[in-house]
Amino acid sequence: MRKFLIVILFFTSIILAKDSTDVSFSKDVYPIIKKKCLVCHTADEENPSNYLMDSYGEIIAGGKNGKAIKPEHSDKSNFIIKLLPNPPFGKQMPMLSKKKLSDSTIVILKNWINQGAKNN
Repeated sequence: MRKFLIVILFFTSIILAKDSTDVSFSKDVYPIIKKKCLVCHTADEENPSNYLMDSYGEIIAGGKNGKAIKPEHSDKSNFIIKLLPNPPFGKQMPMLSKKKLSDSTIVILKNWINQGAKNN
């Protein structure tokens, strides 16, 4: 029983350490946005939400539905909510892709928001 608890504590510490890793906007977040979001969310394309994602400033500013990111609150950020199945409005993003974002990619985005959504 003691070995089992040690193993559980070990894996729990790994998971918690992984979630608390500092996330960089320029190195971790923007490459995801560039690859998965800019197909539609750019000034050169029309999108119903008017949510542009060409730059950090535009991502933070939000669109027609207000600010998409609530720093330190990924659970209340439409940026994350729209990536999950059955969002409360509109369709799950990325809309034009058959392949949705992986759980590990969403964790990176959540961690960035929970760490304050910094321009780092």
